[in-house]
Amino acid sequence: MDVTLLSENSIKIKGKKAAFIVDPEKGMQKNNADAIILLKKDSPDLTRVDDYRVIIDGPGEYEVGRVKISGIKSGEDTVYSLIVDNVEVLLGKVSALANIADKIQEHKVAILDVDLEIKESVITAVEPRLAILYGEKASEGAKTLGKDESSIQRAKKISFNEDKLPEEMGVAVLS
Repeated sequence: MDVTLLSENSIKIKGKKAAFIVDPEKGMQKNNADAIILLKKDSPDLTRVDDYRVIIDGPGEYEVGRVKISGIKSGEDTVYSLIVDNVEVLLGKVSALANIADKIQEHKVAILDVDLEIKESVITAVEPRLAILYGEKASEGAKTLGKDESSIQRAKKISFNEDKLPEEMGVAVLS
């Protein structure tokens, strides 16, 4: 699976069977995707995505390209649980996670739009083996998780599979 930063607040999640663009916005390059997932309610720039079949925007059960997606309502926002290439992935904004930390099950990977300071208790509830952070406060979020600068992976694209996940929680910042 690949997670690529397209712009400060937009990412692409690409598995073997499907690709997703999260929060497409002006200024990012055009990309192909099977679906668009919206975390932010402000107007996305759908013209930046080609070939999408569906827009996922809210709670419910979805399936796109053999990827199962569950949306859980959190106040005004939605947090998503995806199963991509047999890996459980949690996708959401940090502010939305704080409201539903008690309802979240374990996930192997957490992809978080860091819009607020991360509370460690929220991350420990998810117990990810890999936390991928992006957004305005991603660097501060990595420090909050108790990782020193040398142990934080920084890249525009993170690639992993189920067999190559770290035993202890790793932190990556998309930048």
